[in-house]
Amino acid sequence: MKKLLVLLLLIITCFSCKEEPNKTTSTIVKNELSGPALGTSYSIQFLTDKEIDFSSTIDSLFTVVNTSMSTYQKDSDISKINRNEANEVDAHFIRVYNKAQEIYEKTDGIFDPTIGVMVNAWDFGPQGAVESLDSLKIDSLMTAVGFKDTQLLGNKLMKKHPQTFIDYNAIAKGYTVDLISEFLEEQNIDNYIVEIGGEIRCKGKNLIKDSLWTIGIEDPNFDGSRSHSKVISLTNQSMATYGSYRKFKLDQNG
Repeated sequence: MKKLLVLLLLIITCFSCKEEPNKTTSTIVKNELSGPALGTSYSIQFLTDKEIDFSSTIDSLFTVVNTSMSTYQKDSDISKINRNEANEVDAHFIRVYNKAQEIYEKTDGIFDPTIGVMVNAWDFGPQGAVESLDSLKIDSLMTAVGFKDTQLLGNKLMKKHPQTFIDYNAIAKGYTVDLISEFLEEQNIDNYIVEIGGEIRCKGKNLIKDSLWTIGIEDPNFDGSRSHSKVISLTNQSMATYGSYRKFKLDQNG
């Protein structure tokens, strides 16, 4: 009788061992999206248990942001505001405006989205450079700079100076990263990394490699070559990077 019980236990144990992998093993799928967006490039990775195609939704989010805040899109809300043709804005514009105002106040005006008139004057914006730019012209243009001279009344943006040119380039990419990340989290995705032009947000970790998300920081190679000697590990964090060796202009003096 004892031998029979032992034999039955062994059979049950072996059967359980064979069945266990089917109950616990799950497949991790790396979903990837990349391409041009917002005047730069983007890259998204998120891990799930199956392939999911969010490309149409991601494209629509880029379209919404461009329609609201792209100074390079002539029919965008911000372009119409800068030309004094309209003053109505959408919910995305309002979120970015409120965050920009918060940063403007915390930095004592160092961060100022109304600097767009000077961005254009130095030929870094959508409008042409100001010819023979001297101190007198700079002083004249600077009278239109000042975030404090704008006001949001409901969904209408009011400007004290008609020449004020709002430029969200310094914050719009980061906002779009957050927007996409919020969408992924709404889909119950807990492991992802979103990058747009060096602006990064990640959550969880790279389950396939069983490691944190890793970011390679490029060396400042002005000869056009690409290399990196620094790698940063991130989880549940955001990071902004920028390389003046990638984006710069040469004046007449070289």
